[in-house]
Amino acid sequence: MRQIYLFTASNFPEMVIEFSENDFNEEMEEITEILHYDTFLLYARSENLSDREIAIRDLSKLSRTLNIEKEQRQIEVVFSLIENVFAKETDSKLCGMLVEQVPSLYVEFMAVEYPLKRVHEVFSALLANALDHAADNVRKSAIAAVDSLVEQRIIPQDHMMRVNLGFSVTLDYLI
Repeated sequence: MRQIYLFTASNFPEMVIEFSENDFNEEMEEITEILHYDTFLLYARSENLSDREIAIRDLSKLSRTLNIEKEQRQIEVVFSLIENVFAKETDSKLCGMLVEQVPSLYVEFMAVEYPLKRVHEVFSALLANALDHAADNVRKSAIAAVDSLVEQRIIPQDHMMRVNLGFSVTLDYLI
């Protein structure tokens, strides 16, 4: 077992704190998660388009690092940002980036046992809005996301049509 010692500025021997390597690694993981979450919030709430792009790009990675037992509040904040900020994004590039992540975000939120009904409602509305978006790239991303969710059997096709009329109209349009 490797010992890691932390010294105070005055280096008093009685002020030494011992950590095993595992304790140190766990502590560093928690610090990294906190920094990543705080950085994500800073970028997500920014007025700068490129900052929000970074936040959206890191969304899946962040959702994988959150621990449901310890960080329920952070998970709720991330989901609320998806629902209330990112889903209302008007920039077509950012909309497309968000929609492309919907299948992996579905899986991540299901893995942390986030209330499935809310996940279905929010992501269904997000995809329905994307299918009705003016930009072709956003609509194409939404179609690919819907196909992926159906293919993975995360959402059965008949359930999507019942949940939101936007899907049935779009699916009829695609046929």
